[in-house]
Amino acid sequence: MKKILLYIIPVFLFACAVTLKKEERLLPQPLSREEQEKRALEAFNAILEITEKGPRHEILPELEKAYLEIINNYPEAPLAQESYLRLILIYTREFVPPKTEDAEKLSRDFQMRYPDSPFKQEIENTMVRFYYNHKLWDRLLTSQIPYIKEYIKTGELKTPVHLFYYSEAKFGLGDLKEAEKGFRTIITLFPQSVEAVVSKKRLEEISKGGQ
Repeated sequence: MKKILLYIIPVFLFACAVTLKKEERLLPQPLSREEQEKRALEAFNAILEITEKGPRHEILPELEKAYLEIINNYPEAPLAQESYLRLILIYTREFVPPKTEDAEKLSRDFQMRYPDSPFKQEIENTMVRFYYNHKLWDRLLTSQIPYIKEYIKTGELKTPVHLFYYSEAKFGLGDLKEAEKGFRTIITLFPQSVEAVVSKKRLEEISKGGQ
């Protein structure tokens, strides 16, 4: 009986090993960068065909699915980065109501996956303008705090944009004292800017008692 068991056990182990090797061979291999680029281009061309199907608002779910396919399946293809931007624009400009949380998730994922992407700044600007246009003051404030901390740390302000959005968020949230400080700084440092023109109007509103 022992001899039989001793014979069976090695055979069983060998069979398991063979099975595992077969399963390993069956596992899908990751696509090469070249293959991802090829398939991403095919998927992108399919999106162009979707846009010709019917009214824009009716095809938005289909477009969303198509862009997500490129983002999730072909991350090494340059078109994946562009797909992030295009889908964020759809989420923030075309869906009614806007898909704010989905846009924010995509933006966070993008920043983590492609920190040096040429689309990084455009995506960030898209989200900031969205917060501003929809008066999402808490979100706008949060997005600008890193820039304000850097300004406080270095004392350098190369552009009025971030301080302007920060001040507008503070104004919208009712923190008029902090908003006033920001608006006055913009007028002093960037007197000829569009932001300075708006800042002067805000100071007039604050002097009259706020919003």
